[in-house]
Amino acid sequence: ALPIFSRSLMRKARAFEGNIFRGSGKAFPIGLAVISLLFFGGFYRQITHVFPASIIKALNSSGSEFQLLQKLNDNLDKNVKTMTFIPPNPENGIDEGTHIVIIGESANRDHMKAFTPDYPENTTPWLSEMAKSKDFALGYKAYSNFPNTLFSLSYAMTSANQYSDMSFEDVVSMVDVAKAAGYRTDWISFHNRSSMSSAGVTMIAERCDDSYWEKNYDGYTLEVLKKLPPAKKRIIFINIDGSHYTYLARVPVNLRDKLGISKEDPYHDYDLTIAYDDQVMKDIFEYAKANLNLKSMIYFSDHGENMKHYHTTSPFYYDMVHIPFFVYLSPDYQAAHPELMPALKAHEQQVFTNDLAFDTVTGIWQAKTNFYQSKYDFSSKDYAINMDNATTFERKKKIKDDPVWQANKKRSCEKIMIFFTAPFVWESLILCLPERITAVPSKPSGPFCRKELRGGGGDRSHRKAEDIDSSLWTHQNQEFQVDRPVHPKNPSTQPAAKGRLFLFLFMPPGATFPL
Repeated sequence: ALPIFSRSLMRKARAFEGNIFRGSGKAFPIGLAVISLLFFGGFYRQITHVFPASIIKALNSSGSEFQLLQKLNDNLDKNVKTMTFIPPNPENGIDEGTHIVIIGESANRDHMKAFTPDYPENTTPWLSEMAKSKDFALGYKAYSNFPNTLFSLSYAMTSANQYSDMSFEDVVSMVDVAKAAGYRTDWISFHNRSSMSSAGVTMIAERCDDSYWEKNYDGYTLEVLKKLPPAKKRIIFINIDGSHYTYLARVPVNLRDKLGISKEDPYHDYDLTIAYDDQVMKDIFEYAKANLNLKSMIYFSDHGENMKHYHTTSPFYYDMVHIPFFVYLSPDYQAAHPELMPALKAHEQQVFTNDLAFDTVTGIWQAKTNFYQSKYDFSSKDYAINMDNATTFERKKKIKDDPVWQANKKRSCEKIMIFFTAPFVWESLILCLPERITAVPSKPSGPFCRKELRGGGGDRSHRKAEDIDSSLWTHQNQEFQVDRPVHPKNPSTQPAAKGRLFLFLFMPPGATFPL
């Protein structure tokens, strides 16, 4: 039976093969359709990875920022001629020293313990320690202005931003300002010099006195710093490879098991990149302090990262624009410019979007021009961006609509509601009560109580908990209501004065009373 079945199978195979090569029957068009689908599907996937849809859309969109990049290139030299440099006060200005600007890649502050203390992985041991220093200020509510590099850094590195009406045709770059202030400028990049997504950055980087395009890990920065020509006044831009996917490719193999990231971490590969660049920044900082007369070091990322969709315009998630941002100022630079660090510290919990990097960075350098606006400078007392007016995604998205702040707003409302986990929570309670207080907990976590307080006190409206009969405690469904005490001999008497509620609690373990 087996030889007969084998011969039958071979005949059918030859017939199918003949049909395909003769082009007859249904097998040929079906096979051709399947092969074509697989080929073009793979081609489409690759082409949309190399040329993201958002960039292609921008390329074809009339009046888009991408189209204006060429106008930016055509007009930068012309605009520089209109730039007026405002010299700093010679009494407190520091002429010599090095300023470093580190531009991150796809770094999400939600994965950085320095910005998110309850994050389970210690991804930022160095920065977490530095955050305690009086010489560092962190922007805990920092955002990118756009979820891809092309747009975000074209804004960040020029005087254009979401909040002004300045066109890319009318701007100057951060590099131009630095050179006008008399600084030597060097650009160190670990990105592709000719990639489409880096077009705007490359255009600006090439305006530096020297640029170094490295094909290596971010840790190689130290080797480049060591070969820079000497300069008394210099600004160094370092565009690290950061946390761009694929993540593991950004971290040297010999360091992957030494960065302290747990193998059980669901975001292990991404968190490795964060921990690695924390070490890289530590090395840059320590080398520059010891060898380059470091005056300031500023770090911000181009955009954030979503763990499922990476960074894109559709679908958009707010974690795609959650970025880290910090500023270091040396003690002698702070002494020369005493207004800077207090303003930076005062704004740590204020919103910052990285299209304001131009004004902030040039303000810190004391390299102000007629293109500088103090209301966009995070280091200025005039800084005017807050939760109400901050935006991202070309003003299409409001920062206050970020689900993170919506959740915090909800929790803040919950905190004014009195709730507790057991009916016997007070050993001492002093009340100066309004007519009625009702507090409804949002999350049932045990038997809730209602206590009707009745007893003496009259107009004083004061009673101690031990004077109240415990039988007045009753279990209720998620509600605790307190009525104003009334005079025991005349229940209709209501004190005219309305007081405030004061609760002095001595609660047993497990009871909660957040305020």
